[in-house]
Amino acid sequence: MAAFPFAALAAGALGAGLFASLLLAPQAAVLIGNLSLLPPLWAAFSLGLRGALVALGGGALLLVGAGVGGGVLLYAALDGLPLLILGGLLMRWRADAGGVRHWYPPGRALAWLATTAVGLLGLLWALAPAHVDGIEGLLAERMAPVAEATAALFPPGERAEVADRLVAIWAPILPGVGLMVWQVRAVLCALLAQWVARRQGRALRPGPTLDEVALPGWLLGLLLPALGLAVLGDGDVAFLGRNAALVAAVPYLILGLVVIHAAVQGLARRRLLLGVFYVVLLLSSQWALIALSGLGLVEQTVGLRRRWRSGDGPTGR
Repeated sequence: MAAFPFAALAAGALGAGLFASLLLAPQAAVLIGNLSLLPPLWAAFSLGLRGALVALGGGALLLVGAGVGGGVLLYAALDGLPLLILGGLLMRWRADAGGVRHWYPPGRALAWLATTAVGLLGLLWALAPAHVDGIEGLLAERMAPVAEATAALFPPGERAEVADRLVAIWAPILPGVGLMVWQVRAVLCALLAQWVARRQGRALRPGPTLDEVALPGWLLGLLLPALGLAVLGDGDVAFLGRNAALVAAVPYLILGLVVIHAAVQGLARRRLLLGVFYVVLLLSSQWALIALSGLGLVEQTVGLRRRWRSGDGPTGR
């Protein structure tokens, strides 16, 4: 027990230090700073939710003591919320009559993470100041200086066109893309935290298998109305629907990746194939992400992995 508070506080200090580097030197620390959620999640998976809360509170106090108190609210939104959702839900379990523990399904945790992200999107929409051209016009106006600074890297004759294109591309989807990254970052940190805890022999929960990752049916009730608003709506309604659809599609994107992993699970060169796949994915356009989300939707509806297990699929024998 004596090691408990020390380990939790050390995890919180490391997470806060990584987060502070992201605030103070965002360009230099963009990769390592985005791992700030990993130490508190490690505390959740190896010490329990109490350890995660100690890590989170200690990290917040450290930020205040280091003079970065202005970033505490951002710390709570970027790290605190995902920690409470993933750490809080994934560490829940129930025992059956035989005393076997059944852990909270990871797919449901993904669904609640996406639901929270949609809620944050609605909060941003509600708090946004009024603008004659709606939220998209407000974002376009705020983005213009950043777009012009980026366009300064191009030849003088192309700068105006580049700046206009950047605003036209990003203003309609910026909040949705930001909250997509928020979810993916949290999931990656959770996977890494669980891997570290297992390597240390401290994981309280066994790692989920591919077959355990399944999304709840009610998540479609979040995605389909958002798509409807994006297609049929206008102005702020279409903007909100478009961005909510991006946010709600993330669990299906992750499920699509799970299907890819399941498809090559029985192959001899599985790691090589997955490595090539992820390289191609990183080099691909947004259509690859849309295709993966579609694959996740198909899996949710048809059950591709279930069919493959019965022998009717790419690795069925």
